[in-house]
Amino acid sequence: MTLTITILDENFSVLSKCDSQVWKQVRLTLSYKTHHFIHNKYIVDRRYLIDGRTRKFPTGLIPLLEPYGLHIIDVRTYSTAFPPLKDLPPLETHQEYVLREIVRLKRCVVALPTGAGKTCLLYTSPSPRDRTRS
Repeated sequence: MTLTITILDENFSVLSKCDSQVWKQVRLTLSYKTHHFIHNKYIVDRRYLIDGRTRKFPTGLIPLLEPYGLHIIDVRTYSTAFPPLKDLPPLETHQEYVLREIVRLKRCVVALPTGAGKTCLLYTSPSPRDRTRS
């Protein structure tokens, strides 16, 4: 089984070609569960990171689809090389590195990748309001 993925840009890619059985597996792979406690009931919700109609998903999630076999078509209009999937470090390793650097530098603004094609912006520098006058 091989998936055809078209990389549109750094943010989004499209699953161009796959059969219906593989589509169900891919959809589950690109999903997560949220847990809520509402009105004394515990509810589990499944959220999908791939659009069911357009099959568009964050480009950063391509490594998760490697087990299905990939054929990648890059249609970006500018020439930046997409790193080989096997050369990408695990997300957790990269996050740990970024957090170690924050501790080392003590003051910085960091965009920490979340793996969902988005980043979490961390402000670690104290604001002028937080400083006390001597």
